[in-house]
Amino acid sequence: MVILRQSQERFLKWSEMEGLWNLAMLICASVGSLAFGILAAYGILRMGFALMRSQADPVPVKVQPEAVRLQ
Repeated sequence: MVILRQSQERFLKWSEMEGLWNLAMLICASVGSLAFGILAAYGILRMGFALMRSQADPVPVKVQPEAVRLQ
């Protein structure tokens, strides 16, 4: 009987620890998925704004010769 009680007490302690372990894993998974979502949204928005940015078209410059004035 004493051995059975000790094994039941150990099992109860293990089940309590298992519950805490499951809670920790759930918290880590939710934080990880939140971080992944934020990084994915950042990447998508950055690409979108880069595509929307207006590209400057090169404008030809008209060169006019000038005389050098020596003083």
